[in-house]
Amino acid sequence: MMQEHAHGQYEIQWSGNLCRIWLRGPFNEPGAEALIQQIRLGWQRQGAPTAWAELVDLSGWEGRTPDSNDVFNAGQEWVHQHGLRALAMVTNNRAARLLVEISRSQHPLLLQRDDLPVAYFDDADAALAWLAGLGFTR
Repeated sequence: MMQEHAHGQYEIQWSGNLCRIWLRGPFNEPGAEALIQQIRLGWQRQGAPTAWAELVDLSGWEGRTPDSNDVFNAGQEWVHQHGLRALAMVTNNRAARLLVEISRSQHPLLLQRDDLPVAYFDDADAALAWLAGLGFTR
């Protein structure tokens, strides 16, 4: 179920070694904190997997405010330190893709990870197929 927040909306579903995330609207600091906390809780409920993947659907995402940058950056560092091994993003519009590229360029950790496959897709089925090819299934 989509979590309703004035600070950004999200839904997170864990299944096996795959974490699916849907983002909607703009995210500010409180919204980013809530999102990251729920990812951590879900990871713990899944038994703290040492290798997992994220599929992030950004179809309805409207970016993030500058005050949320530190929270998102700390969240990215946390997922890398706790087993994230692949990242698939559904960005079915140019604006969302541009926002992702800007975000990645502002966080050097994401750009320095040669061991983290990252791919962009127009739909979730293609993203799921790519992740399955890497050994991450729902």
